[in-house]
Amino acid sequence: MSRIIAAIVLTLLMIGLCISDRIVINNAYDKLYESITECEKSAYSEESGDTAERLNKEFEQTEGLLSVFVNHDILDEIAESAARLKILSGVSHADYLSECASIKLKLEYIKKDSGVNLHSIF
Repeated sequence: MSRIIAAIVLTLLMIGLCISDRIVINNAYDKLYESITECEKSAYSEESGDTAERLNKEFEQTEGLLSVFVNHDILDEIAESAARLKILSGVSHADYLSECASIKLKLEYIKKDSGVNLHSIF
């Protein structure tokens, strides 16, 4: 009987892990995608530096929790791109928008291919 209880507990633990990773990744994606969209909208205004700074802070807040479920390499790439946005604001609009697009692509990758799922196991 104790083996059945242990199996049930482990199964529930795995289900909880799978559900929690989807919740964390989707919430982080929504927040960061909204911030990067604001950055794109403000690319040609004087607020581009401020929105880039907000994106950077937003990413720093979510990075710790995301690092549990997502590969650290892609998080480092997003952190570098977010830091470059502040530097590129007001200097080169094309490069600024290119970095925004790069961050969006990486966020899409995180949402679709990260976390615990059958695709990553098999």
